[in-house]
Amino acid sequence: MTSKKSSPKNKATSALGEQTFRLTFEGPSAITLLVDSQTGDILDANQAAIDFYGRPKSELLGVSIHEIDSQPPETTDEQRSVFPRQAPDEKKRRIVEIHSSLVASQARQAFFSIIRDITERKQTEKRLLENEAQLRVLFEQMAVGVARIETRTGKFVQINQKYCNIVGYSREEMEARDFQSITHPLDLQSDLDNMQRLISGEIRDFTMEKRYIHKNGSLVWVELTVSPMWIVGAKPDFHIAIVRDITARKQAEEKTLLQNAALEAAANAIVITDKDGAIQWVNSAWVKLTGYTKEEAVGQNPRIIKSGKHDAAFYKNMWDTILTGEVWHGEVENKRKNGSLYFEEETITPMFDEQGNIKHFIAIKLDITKRRQMEAHLRLAKEELQAAFEHEQQLARIDALTGVNNRRYLYKLAEHEFDVAMRYQQPLSVIMFDLDHFKNINDAFGHAIGDRMLERVAQVARAQLRDADLIGRYGGEEFVVLLPVTNAQQAYLLAERIRAGAAEIRIETGDGSSATATLSIGIAEALRAPQDKSVEDAIRRADEAMYAAKKAGRNRSVIFTQH
Repeated sequence: MTSKKSSPKNKATSALGEQTFRLTFEGPSAITLLVDSQTGDILDANQAAIDFYGRPKSELLGVSIHEIDSQPPETTDEQRSVFPRQAPDEKKRRIVEIHSSLVASQARQAFFSIIRDITERKQTEKRLLENEAQLRVLFEQMAVGVARIETRTGKFVQINQKYCNIVGYSREEMEARDFQSITHPLDLQSDLDNMQRLISGEIRDFTMEKRYIHKNGSLVWVELTVSPMWIVGAKPDFHIAIVRDITARKQAEEKTLLQNAALEAAANAIVITDKDGAIQWVNSAWVKLTGYTKEEAVGQNPRIIKSGKHDAAFYKNMWDTILTGEVWHGEVENKRKNGSLYFEEETITPMFDEQGNIKHFIAIKLDITKRRQMEAHLRLAKEELQAAFEHEQQLARIDALTGVNNRRYLYKLAEHEFDVAMRYQQPLSVIMFDLDHFKNINDAFGHAIGDRMLERVAQVARAQLRDADLIGRYGGEEFVVLLPVTNAQQAYLLAERIRAGAAEIRIETGDGSSATATLSIGIAEALRAPQDKSVEDAIRRADEAMYAAKKAGRNRSVIFTQH
């Protein structure tokens, strides 16, 4: 019986190559089986399989996989599945992961199966799920508000119902907000400062009393405790905020006070108005900022500092916002008592009575005049820097004397035009020309006249070109022109116009004579590979044609011809 079962196995392994198969089969630490695809009989098993099934190899070979596994491989496709091992003792049931591939020889087909025991992993996952469920119940049933907050943005990531009840928003509304948006403006900076100390590692946690702005506009006093969710030196991703509602206690303490001392000591200018906008109280910072005394301000409308720089729509938007119970924040240009103008960053917060009606407005102002001046200086500096950069870029591309492209930039443009012409099988011609006997002009009239002659020749050439054509100073008195979608005969006509135009140039030399110039011009049409591998090949042939023009007597145009 054993001999009969071993023969198919030997055939299967021989088909794979005995040495390679044994290395592949015995190598993995995972359970490995070779199973007959028709009968389900085990043809081979590695040591890990022997250990897992608890049987010697002789008892496994020839046994149907159906006898030892509840879900044996049943497909020729390699796939992943999870199934329990059958065992007499339910406590010993294992969960495994199987990957099967179909292998074949001339005699039969078999499944090459790699099996991994993932029981502990599944049990760990189950315990984690159970612990998570318990923690969620504890999280929701706590008598204080608890939230997980993204440290960088202040956004609420996870929040319990108690926290939501304290501030009056639903869980969905809270998870769309950050703690800054519901924190009273007078408490926000202290909160942010504590957070900064926490992030820097100066403190490990902090507790503070602060006010939230309830959804209905009323104020809610809380005792806030913040703890980090990161170890020292790690990235501060999230922190835990625990809040306890202490509104009743704070209302009792502050029933008859508007916290004048705290507001008076504030560095920012603060003004309190009634619901109609009449000024009720200002602090010293406001007096210093505006130039009005407290006596001059109380009872007045804030329009006394209106600069006239904002239109009616600006103020309408402001009032529409605060009269609906929302906080308004913006930048305002106002006017001091002495008539000078200043910029302020202003936050106006509505204050509500116990019935939810607007009773006061608190405006907090930060003088940003210097900042705005600095921003204006920076904008001007940026514009000047940009202009300088653009000028430098132009100098890097343009020949300073003639105003045409310099050689390096011409090559860059020429390579692009050559690639386009080759890709779309379009003609491309190159013209190269220089001034005949240019050295004689310099020697006879001086370099200043020579430079003027180069400028005039470049101007004449440019006047004959289309927008798509390119011209550049190749070196000394030599120039190169690229003519996209132009064959050699068409380029010849253009070259003749340039030559004729240059011949008409007359530059007065100051001694009653005039400097003149003629051109020798070479023309070549770019050829497709293998003749032209790059635009340099076409330029080289145009150069040869130009020298042919010189040898023929100068002051003429010559098209390159293959010798």
